[in-house]
Amino acid sequence: MHYRCMITSHQTDLLAKSPSQEVLRGVLEASSEACWCMEFGIPVDVTAPDSEVVRQVFENDPYWSFANPAMAQLYLLPSDHTLTDRPVAEIFPRNPQNEEFVLNLIANGFEVDAAPARDTRYDNVQIEVENDVRAHIEGGRLLRMFGNVRDVGKHRRREAALAHQLRLAQTVLGFLPMPVLALGDTGNILFANAAATRLLGASEADLLGREYAPVLNGGPRDRRALVAAIDNVIAAPFPTPQDIHVDGEEHLWTITNSPADDAIAVIVSAAPNRPEV
Repeated sequence: MHYRCMITSHQTDLLAKSPSQEVLRGVLEASSEACWCMEFGIPVDVTAPDSEVVRQVFENDPYWSFANPAMAQLYLLPSDHTLTDRPVAEIFPRNPQNEEFVLNLIANGFEVDAAPARDTRYDNVQIEVENDVRAHIEGGRLLRMFGNVRDVGKHRRREAALAHQLRLAQTVLGFLPMPVLALGDTGNILFANAAATRLLGASEADLLGREYAPVLNGGPRDRRALVAAIDNVIAAPFPTPQDIHVDGEEHLWTITNSPADDAIAVIVSAAPNRPEV
C-alpha cells in the first residue's frame, strides 16, 4: 500500500510531545514516499532581504528532526547510520539550484508543491528531486520546514529517451519516399512526412492541425473517393484497412486504423501502384 505523507506543524509537535506519537510515527515511517522535517538551531529571519534569508537557511544550524525510512532509502544512507544524526548539508548542499529552491520557497510563502532541487545522495551522486514543502513560521521567524521529496531524475531520463525515440522515428519517416499522414480521431493532421508535404504542395507547419479533407481535395486531383474511404476507416470500431486508387495518380493510397490508439486514429500512406504482371 502506498501512503502519501505531508507532515503538518501540528504533527511535528505531536512527534515530540503527544502520547499518540507512536501511532503517528508509525504512519509516517510506513509511507513509501520520503518524508522529512528540517529545523533550525537559530530560527531564520524571514523578514530579512531574500539573499539573507537564503544564507540563513543554509547556515543557521539546520538539522533533520525527522526522516522516515523512505528518506534514507532515497538518499542511499548506509544502514549503520541514522539520517537525523547526519548534517543536512550532506544531501542538501548550498548550490545554485538549491539557492533557487529557497528563493522559490520565499516567493511562495514557504508553501509549494513540486519545487525542484538538486540534492546529493550518500554515494556522492547528484539527483534531481521535487519537494512538497510547508513551514512553521512564528513572529517572522522560520522554525522548521517539512514535506515530501521525490526523485524525478529517472522520469526525466525516461522522457529524454522517449523524445530521442520520437526524433529518430520522425527522421526515418522523413526519409521515406512514400507520403505518410497521421490523423487524429477528428480528422486533424497530426504528422506529415517530407514526401507528403511535396505531394500536397504545403509545408508541414501549414498541414499540422488542419482537417484532412480540404487538404487532400485542395489540388487538381479529385480525391473524393479517398476522403470517403478515410471517413469510413475513422468511424470503424475495428481495424479496417483499405486501398484506394485516385485517377491520374501513379500510386496506391493505403488507409489503416488503430482504434486502440488514443492519439493516432488513422495512418494514410501512398506507395507506387505497381501494375499486376
